[in-house]
Amino acid sequence: MFTYNEQEWWSLVNIKAWSFSRLSLYESCPYRAKLQYIDKIPEPERPLPAGKTEHANERGSRIHEAAEHYLSLQRDDLLEELLNFKHEFEHLRNLAEEDQSRVQCEGLWCFDDTWESVNPDDYNNVWLRVIIDSLVWLSPTEVVVIDFKTGKRYGNEIKHGQQMTLYALAVAMKYPEVEVIHTELWYLDLNELAYQRYLKDQALAFLKSFNMRALTLNEDTEFKAKPNKSSCMFCPYGGAENKWVVPTGDCDVGV
Repeated sequence: MFTYNEQEWWSLVNIKAWSFSRLSLYESCPYRAKLQYIDKIPEPERPLPAGKTEHANERGSRIHEAAEHYLSLQRDDLLEELLNFKHEFEHLRNLAEEDQSRVQCEGLWCFDDTWESVNPDDYNNVWLRVIIDSLVWLSPTEVVVIDFKTGKRYGNEIKHGQQMTLYALAVAMKYPEVEVIHTELWYLDLNELAYQRYLKDQALAFLKSFNMRALTLNEDTEFKAKPNKSSCMFCPYGGAENKWVVPTGDCDVGV
C-alpha cells in the first residue's frame, strides 16, 4: 500500500499551478479540469474537420512557430497565414535586426503565489505560467505585448479581454519599472486587431481579482461538473459522440 505525505496528497487532489487557459477551462467545468489535470486522462484523437488537413491546434502551433522564427531572425520569409499582418511583422523584424533585445518572442514567464518571478524549472514554486508571443520594448518604461490569434474572435470577446488584462498584470509584476503597457491581439486570419492601453496602476488593479479566481481553483477538491450544452459539445470526456469529438465516456453527467 502506498502512503503519501501531506504535500504529496495535496498535489493529488488539487490543481497547484495555473495559466489563463487552465483557469478558463476550470471555470467552464471543474470536473473536466480534474479529469485533464489531476487524473491526466488523455484526450482521444479528434476527427479531422471536413476539408481540413490539420487540426486547429496543430495549425495554430505551426503558425506561431513560424512567426517566432521570423521575429527571432531564424527564417527570412513570412508564412502565407501571416501576410494579413505583413507590414506589422516587417516592422517588428526591422526592430529586431537593429536590436534583438527590443523584440522578445515566445517568452515563458513563471510566478510563485506571491507573484515573484521564478524559474520555469522550479516546479515546487511555479504557481502561474504566462506565455507571451511577443514583447516589444518601445522605451525602458513602455512596452507592447502581442498575442497572435488563429481562432475566431466573435464570441470570445470577454475571454480575450480578460487574457489581455492578465498580460498587462504579468508585465507590471515582472517589470516594475514599466509605466505604460499596450496589449494587442492580432487575429491573423481575420486581419483584425484588438488593442488596449494600461497604465501601471490600472494593470495592478487586476491583481486581487486574479488572485481570488486562482485560489478558488487551487483550493477546490470537489470539482463539481457544470453540465452545459455548449461546453459539453466539445468536451473529450463525455458520452455523446458528435462531429467534433469521440469522447472517452469518463463523465456521465454531460448534456
